[in-house]
Amino acid sequence: MRKIENMRLVFVLLLLTELLFFFNLSAWAGRPRSEIPWAVQKTLYLSQKAIEQKDYAQARKFLLDYVQKYPEKPHAMIYYLLGNTWYLSHDLQNAYDAYKTGIALDPDCFALCQNFAQAAYELGKYREAGKFFEQAFSLADKPDGELLYNAALSWYQAKAYHKAVQSLERLFTRSADKVQKDWVELYVYVLLELKKFKKAENAILRRLAHNPTTSEFWKLLAYTALQKQDYPQAVSALEVAYKLEPPTSKEWLELANIYSYLNLPLNAAKALEKAYGSSPDPKKCDELAKEFALARRLDKAIHYLDLALQKEPTSQRYLEKGKIYYRFGKCAEAAREFQKALSIEPENGLAHFMLGVCAMELENFSMAKNAFLEASKDRRYKEQARSFLAALKD
Repeated sequence: MRKIENMRLVFVLLLLTELLFFFNLSAWAGRPRSEIPWAVQKTLYLSQKAIEQKDYAQARKFLLDYVQKYPEKPHAMIYYLLGNTWYLSHDLQNAYDAYKTGIALDPDCFALCQNFAQAAYELGKYREAGKFFEQAFSLADKPDGELLYNAALSWYQAKAYHKAVQSLERLFTRSADKVQKDWVELYVYVLLELKKFKKAENAILRRLAHNPTTSEFWKLLAYTALQKQDYPQAVSALEVAYKLEPPTSKEWLELANIYSYLNLPLNAAKALEKAYGSSPDPKKCDELAKEFALARRLDKAIHYLDLALQKEPTSQRYLEKGKIYYRFGKCAEAAREFQKALSIEPENGLAHFMLGVCAMELENFSMAKNAFLEASKDRRYKEQARSFLAALKD
């Protein structure tokens, strides 16, 4: 039986964010262009043109030349654009360092705070990322909910869950009529980390009240139910979700795991069929046969074992097929399968023993005696085989 504990990661949180570059040289954080020294304007113009041509090394050269020529006149915008050239060259550490220097020169610059937060996030410096995404949100001309979401995501990654909750609740308050699915999903994950199951569930139910046909919210409700080990509720929520939107093979497999844990083998088997498709490999056929046998569906169990045997005949599969026939009281069919298993593995003690049992029930005592004699050579079945031999002798 599959372990339900291995199913924690039913849902996957999207962790990518988007970096926006602000190359508008006519304004810098709301300041007139006249406040930017001419040498800085010239350097920025040349660098900008090089960036537009994707010549990041040349753009960087213009900027570094300015830094060397005017060490006593540092300018935040030089370091902002320098950070962008490093970022576009996939050098995160140098980009991070350049943005950080720029912020030291101009801590109230929105563009620097946002890009610094992004670089920090990608370097795994999640606490810095959370702090500066929030600062960028405060500095923005127009409130941008994605910045608060990015801040919350950063706090989540830093395991600063209470800070993540604060950012998200601030976001919901400011954007009550424009709440996005990703925001709700992150909020629920954070609450689950804090073991606030009821609050997480209520957050999802509020969204479902307005969006009852959104499958993602039903999946999220199922995930929440799994975390509090309410497996029937998880199944119910997933069944609704999958009626709204056809599940992937992985999702069918996850549902089969829950059905199996709840001892609903027929449901598990049907979910496995959908997960594995029309041409399952031999190992998957073995799984399907096992579930259908537990569900008392002899025809389906034998079908999948035959399919596996066509592709990969083994002694173990014939043995399993014989055991299934025997459990259903079909001793003649079971005996044939045990003989097939022995034709591949003549020293299989269990196959000999089971063949002897079937032969006894079929009153073929000669076959039974020979089978038990062979089974007695296997130490695992020695005592049982001898008991049957004694009974035959009497």
